[in-house]
Amino acid sequence: MSADSTVNFARFVEVDSNEVVGHKIKIIREHESLLQHCGAVQSSANSAAALNSERYHVIAQDATKGLQLVNKLVKNCQINKSEPILFIFECVLLYWNEEARTNLLYTLSKSFPKCNFAVFDLVNTGDKFSEVMQQSLSEHDTPLLGASSTRTLDDWKQQFEKAGCAHLNAWLMTDVFEHLIDADEKERIEKIEFLDEVELLTQLFNHYCIVLASNHTEINW
Repeated sequence: MSADSTVNFARFVEVDSNEVVGHKIKIIREHESLLQHCGAVQSSANSAAALNSERYHVIAQDATKGLQLVNKLVKNCQINKSEPILFIFECVLLYWNEEARTNLLYTLSKSFPKCNFAVFDLVNTGDKFSEVMQQSLSEHDTPLLGASSTRTLDDWKQQFEKAGCAHLNAWLMTDVFEHLIDADEKERIEKIEFLDEVELLTQLFNHYCIVLASNHTEINW
């Protein structure tokens, strides 16, 4: 199937831990520009663990309860299963073990015929740099339970293939920053964050990736 750049996602669904979701809700509520992007907020369905609006939902969810999440989205968020949905996972999937993560992604993919995923997370988790990072997280009681099973970009692709996604793209953040961001945007970013430690930044970028997956179409992201 040829690339389709006209896909209009009906809803954007972000899934994370209780603590992170609470922090994101607080930030969204404090900034009118963010609220405007969300659309009308469903005040009756919100709590410290979820924010629901006509376009965007951020929900705290246990990865082992995929069907519970689907029920929340259909009943509480009034999401139509037949519409194109984009699920967003930002640095959360590797905190869950491989079985829980695979079951959650598979359940979402099978429940929504037009299911799409956008993931920002760690990669190249087998070297010394990543080992130090993981050790630090473990010492703070937040171990990356799934890091050993998803080490490379190919591992990430296989993860979503298991979930039924045939259309996949994955990039190291190094490549995203160097080749997928236009010059004006790079200049804007560099003015915000003075990049004096280029070698360290490159090393960090080599340990993060963006993965985009769809179970129904090849999208020109």
